[in-house]
Amino acid sequence: MLTREEFDKLQSLARLRLSEEEGRLLVGHLERILLYIRRLETLSAGASLPPAEEGGARLLLRADEPNPGLSAEEALSAAPDFGSGAFRAPWILTSEDPE
Repeated sequence: MLTREEFDKLQSLARLRLSEEEGRLLVGHLERILLYIRRLETLSAGASLPPAEEGGARLLLRADEPNPGLSAEEALSAAPDFGSGAFRAPWILTSEDPE
């Protein structure tokens, strides 16, 4: 079970500010995820395929060949906002730390 202290730490690391109701809902979701992971850890890996290094599946890659890309004008033609030859995006980060 996820303790309140663990949840508060996760909330701080993720820079979230949740109401008590949102927090309870998220804790429930996180506990179900953790329970599912614990169930997966108990499964037998005997039926799994051997790793590629041990003769299992081969990794097939295509040749890495340069292809022409979009020009700056083509790339910016679909942008909702641009200027000085670049995409513009709203600021989403601030220097403020979450409380």
